[in-house]
Amino acid sequence: MKRRPGRAIVAGLAIVGGLAPLACLVAIVGPASAIDTPSATPPLAAVADTYDAGRVPVGVPVTHTYELRNTGSTALQIHVQATCGCTSTDYDKFVPPSGTGKVTAVLDTTHVRGRVSKTLHITTNDTAQPPLTLTMIAETIRLLDVLPSETPVLRAPVGALKPLVLTVTAPDGNPFAIVRVEDDPDLRARVDPADPPAKDGHRRYHVTLTPKPDLAVGTYTPTITLVTTLATVQRFPLQTTIVVSGPLTTLPSQLRVRSATTPMHVRITKAGATPFTVVAAEPSDHDFTATATAAEDGHAWDVTLRYAGAADRHGP
Repeated sequence: MKRRPGRAIVAGLAIVGGLAPLACLVAIVGPASAIDTPSATPPLAAVADTYDAGRVPVGVPVTHTYELRNTGSTALQIHVQATCGCTSTDYDKFVPPSGTGKVTAVLDTTHVRGRVSKTLHITTNDTAQPPLTLTMIAETIRLLDVLPSETPVLRAPVGALKPLVLTVTAPDGNPFAIVRVEDDPDLRARVDPADPPAKDGHRRYHVTLTPKPDLAVGTYTPTITLVTTLATVQRFPLQTTIVVSGPLTTLPSQLRVRSATTPMHVRITKAGATPFTVVAAEPSDHDFTATATAAEDGHAWDVTLRYAGAADRHGP
């Protein structure tokens, strides 16, 4: 009998014993390469694709550099895309053949709470190369407890902003001292003890935030920094937001361009029963045009915003 290379011949042999038949299979197999051809390994890979920073204080950035290795014979152009705005990256645009490249990621933990996992996706100019995923893990810990919030928001109509009082304590309840506060011209801060003194200071403080009384309509983001005697948190930033509204209200308050061909609409209203007039609607970006049309007998106005720039525009 002739046998072709690489073909398997399977024979069955039945052996009958005293109680039950016994099946026996005999296999003759050709060369392994004729049956199993492994797929090619992608040339670009991460030396270690996951970094766990462990426990880090809130507000302390986490930085890590990943190493990529190109085992191919040609240079690879790479592009890195973060999945979250709180992660920024800097990376080598090309990885040489039989060489390495670096991707440095920075995780901003200012608004991160608890354990988080952020990813970076890497693509190359090699269509056969599947995307790579790099992962950064961190668990943020509180250094100070701030009530009602460590990211306070002060919101009021123009000329009507009021002070806001925060209560600051250490998570373990031990006494400490706030030795200095660094405030902002738009937002002044005063620190007062909120309980009897202890050996190393106080267990609780009141921080009074007083916005500048003549702030114009707009949004402000001053940072107030508390300087303490705690070894783990010598400088504690309070990321604050001040929103000063005017007599007019816009709905929606923000617009996101999703299509260059679809116009966007904003309704402008005013408190009270007196009609008003929108003299002009002027976009700050020259690629947009805006027209205002009276509605409800002048008690409201509709503003239509259209994009008139290049179709391939990206970013601001």
